[in-house]
Amino acid sequence: EEDDLNHDHVYREQSHKINEIYNETASKKLFGIEGALSEQEREERQLEGLIGKVEARIAVSNAYIRLLSIVFFFLLYLTVLSSQRDVTTINAVENAILQNIIH
Repeated sequence: EEDDLNHDHVYREQSHKINEIYNETASKKLFGIEGALSEQEREERQLEGLIGKVEARIAVSNAYIRLLSIVFFFLLYLTVLSSQRDVTTINAVENAILQNIIH
């Protein structure tokens, strides 16, 4: 019987400590417990989270668009650069210069 009273006392003590911790954390804004928030505050936090996710996706999408634009620019640049040179003429000029240097 004494053990039952001791266990009951320990249980009440622990329950009281848990309630104190809950009330203390619920009163703090920075680390408050979600269940302690009003419905409107919970909805505002959810909306802020969703807005953050949408902004992150938009930023990633813009980054991919910029990357593809840069790749397209360099491909176009290399295409224009390679189309402007005449390989046979350049080879003939180089051979003529080499022939003059060697002889």
